[in-house]
Amino acid sequence: MQIINNEQIEFLPGLHGAKKGHGTLLQVKFFTPWIYTEWYLAEYDPETRIGWGWIRGFEDRWGYFNLDELENLQGPYGLKVQRDSNFEPMCFSNSGSCRFTL
Repeated sequence: MQIINNEQIEFLPGLHGAKKGHGTLLQVKFFTPWIYTEWYLAEYDPETRIGWGWIRGFEDRWGYFNLDELENLQGPYGLKVQRDSNFEPMCFSNSGSCRFTL
C-alpha cells in the first residue's frame, strides 16, 4: 500500500525545489499511531521515493526520508505509518501567507 497518492505527488515540488526555512509549505503529513513521530513532506522525488521536510519526534529537525521505509515500518500489533487524511497544507511559520506555526 502506498501512503501517498498521485494527486498529492502532482503538487509537490521536486527535491531542492521548495523555499527552505520559514515559509516552507508542508503538504502531506505522515504519523506513527504507536509513538509520537510525524513527517511533514515539503519536497518529493517520485523516482527515488525520497522526501524532504519537517520531522517531529524525539528531536525536531529538517531532513530527508524514504517513503518505502515509512511504508515498511511496523509497530506493535502490525500497526503501520499512516497518512493524515485530514491534514491541510500549511506553512512552517506564521510569517507572510502562513496560517499555522508548528
